[in-house]
Amino acid sequence: MGHIRESISWLYSHLSLFPIKKIPMNIFTDIEKLINEHGSSTILQERILLLKEKHALFVSENIAHKTKIAELGTQVRQLKNEITKLQEINEKLKFDISQLTDKIDSFQISGAKDPVCDHCGSSRLKRTGNKPNKRFGRLGVKDTLFQCEDCGKETAIMIIPSNDSHLN
Repeated sequence: MGHIRESISWLYSHLSLFPIKKIPMNIFTDIEKLINEHGSSTILQERILLLKEKHALFVSENIAHKTKIAELGTQVRQLKNEITKLQEINEKLKFDISQLTDKIDSFQISGAKDPVCDHCGSSRLKRTGNKPNKRFGRLGVKDTLFQCEDCGKETAIMIIPSNDSHLN
């Protein structure tokens, strides 16, 4: 900006050498004011380039955000499917527990103290041992194993520990 002012001053000082009418100084002031208000074309080009760079950065960030949103949408759908599957499994387990509870209740209501063979119905059973119940073994529930003296097949009867009131 300083070189413009120097050029204007030089021009003004040398105008007096020529036999032409003097140009009033306020016209150069007005031109300088116009340049200062609107900036030079170089400054404006630099500002436009800076704005273009910022715009390109925002566009690339926007694309990255859209990609992330799409990935998260896929993840949400997968998690919803997994929740649905787990709810189905939970309902099946609730049904299984209900059936086993009914079986236990019917066994206790019938007052049957002596076990009978699952295969032939004989009450002539010989106890051969016990093992943890496949489904409820971690809760202390055991299957007592019996050998039928009539048909020779093995029968397992679920035994619930009496000291665990939460199982009764």
